Amino acid sequence: MTEDRKQDLDAAYRAIANKHITPDDQATLAANGYRGTDKPDTDWAPLHEDATRLMQAENPRSPEAMDLARRWMGKVFEATGGDPPLTRKMKAAAREANEHPAFTAASGSSNALMDFVSEAYTAAIAAGIMAIPEKAN
Repeated sequence: MTEDRKQDLDAAYRAIANKHITPDDQATLAANGYRGTDKPDTDWAPLHEDATRLMQAENPRSPEAMDLARRWMGKVFEATGGDPPLTRKMKAAAREANEHPAFTAASGSSNALMDFVSEAYTAAIAAGIMAIPEKAN
C-alpha cells in the first residue's frame, strides 16, 4: 500500500470514528494504549488470521473459537478499559469502516468476521469462559 493510500484510509477511518467516538472516549482509548490506524497494534494480525481460519470451520461454539473470542475481546477491553458503552461505539465504528472494501482489504477484517467473533463471544459467555459484560444504566 502506498503512503498516500494509507493516509487516505487513515483520514477516512478518523472521519468514521469521529461520528461514533467522542473526544473524551478518544482520550480514554489513548490512555489505554490505543493509537488508531496510524500505529496499529501488531497483536491484531494473528487474531484476524485465526478468526479467518476458524470461520472456515463454521463453528463459533468450538473451544478454539471461544478461545479466539476471549483473546479478541481481551484486546478490545484493553483499549476500552472494559467500558461497555465505549466498546459498543468502537464496534459501530469498525462495522461502518468494514462497509468500505478498501478497509477490509487493508485490515483483514470484515463484518462477517466480526459476526463470527460475536457468536463465539456469546458462546464463551454461555460456557462460563467469559463474564457477562456489565450493563450500563
